[in-house]
Amino acid sequence: MGTRKIFLVLLLFSVLVLYSCSEKINKNENNVEYQDDKMLGFVEKVYSDKDLIVVNINDWFHRDIPKDEDTVIASNIISEVKTNDNTVFRYENGTKAEFETLKIGQKVLITPPIFQNKKNVLAMEIVLLDLTYHEKLRDFLSNDTNKLRVSIIQDAVNPLSYDSEDMSDLISQEPTLNFHDYQKDFVVDYKKEFDIEKLPVILVFDTEKLLFKTYNVKEATNFIREWKN
Repeated sequence: MGTRKIFLVLLLFSVLVLYSCSEKINKNENNVEYQDDKMLGFVEKVYSDKDLIVVNINDWFHRDIPKDEDTVIASNIISEVKTNDNTVFRYENGTKAEFETLKIGQKVLITPPIFQNKKNVLAMEIVLLDLTYHEKLRDFLSNDTNKLRVSIIQDAVNPLSYDSEDMSDLISQEPTLNFHDYQKDFVVDYKKEFDIEKLPVILVFDTEKLLFKTYNVKEATNFIREWKN
């Protein structure tokens, strides 16, 4: 009788271990869940004529690599995701979506994922996920509490001129400027998000929020200089 009880306990333990392995879920430092059987990423390009999207799956692809200050990931991993009439599109809340709903920057959960060295996959389901606050601002927030991140959103047709004394002063204070061409088809309308009245605009961020917004290069330079002091 005692031997039978031990056998049943071991059997139950084995079932639980197998179940936990089959449902493997990893979380990154921002508590984002990564599943082996569902591919998480951000849309970089949409080709309506080909029923195809290009998705950056870098974080999902490297989900098993421990992240710390010494971790260096050399390159971004891109996947081509093909769709057809059988592909199911839906929002996170279950509401039906369509291919035409997809926008640049959209976070998506794709089934099935790519396998081994393949760079493309035919999607059975694509779920359009809501962006978190930090995901909305991932291209703007600073990665260092001791540094600011300065971004300039501009009109691609009429970009900001580099050839000016004011720009030289700004670059002397912040050599690494981030330039973004305004995209109407981006998932986040940054004109609304940051209450932008005109372009170009200069935005200054720390690791958590927008600190300063201006349309004047000299004002941006003075703000950065004062912040450093």
